[in-house]
Amino acid sequence: MLVKTRIKLKIVLIILIIIVMIKWWLFPIINVLYDINKLNLKIKNNELKINTLEKTYSKLQLELKNIENLDIIEKKARNLLDMKKENEKIYRIIE
Repeated sequence: MLVKTRIKLKIVLIILIIIVMIKWWLFPIINVLYDINKLNLKIKNNELKINTLEKTYSKLQLELKNIENLDIIEKKARNLLDMKKENEKIYRIIE
């Protein structure tokens, strides 16, 4: 009877030791893995934000080039209007 009780006590003790080992070793490892996963998700989120910002920057650069081109076209149009006015003055003088 005592031998059976001792064996049961040893088994219970071993189970308790295993539980304590799991608590002390496994849970911190799981927590670290969880934190690493959270950091990886943040990194991916930041990469997506960076990609979006790069695309927006490219679009803004294109818009700026278009605006610069419009300024050049406007200057050329003004020059043409000035030339037209000068030509009209010359035609009036000739007539």
